[in-house]
Amino acid sequence: MKRLIAALACATVLFAADEDIKLTDINFFQNACDRRISQGCFNLGVAYNKGLGIKQDYEKARIFFSKACELGDETGCYNLGVLYEKGRGTMQDHKKASALFLKACKMGEKMSCYNLGVLYTNGQGVEQNYKNAAELFSKTCEFEIAQGCFNVGILYHNGQGMKRDEKIAKKYFGKACDLGDKDGCDKYKILYEQGL
Repeated sequence: MKRLIAALACATVLFAADEDIKLTDINFFQNACDRRISQGCFNLGVAYNKGLGIKQDYEKARIFFSKACELGDETGCYNLGVLYEKGRGTMQDHKKASALFLKACKMGEKMSCYNLGVLYTNGQGVEQNYKNAAELFSKTCEFEIAQGCFNVGILYHNGQGMKRDEKIAKKYFGKACDLGDKDGCDKYKILYEQGL
């Protein structure tokens, strides 16, 4: 078992670096998944999701991401949430997507926190709640996700979910800009020119 885990860790690095997946890799990942090793299930989900070394099949991607998620793989939960959000391999279901994003966010998957914030902003699968969205975007901003910084800046700028505060908005736009977000730079510049 230890040898399989070590080999799987090496294969995972290769899988991420090289998208030239072969049938032997698929069989290896299947064997690992059958042994309840989450990374094997996750890698199969990615292979089916992207059509790497195997015919693209969102329904099978959903099945393997679901297995990975059940085995505690936060990125498997996130990717499963994306499939439900987009309606790939299943009916579109924002409520299931939000539950999966919440689960993955609690496990430390950063983009799940961001996506859950978007669902709260838009009231998709959850009741619209700008305060919750702002908390999630602030968290992603701390993870240095530029769009999270920008979005919490917008919420402060518009007074959605909290008192309108353009100075705080400017701070978040500045951080978004520092992280490479052009829209953040543009908003920061406007507020700077207004003397804020």
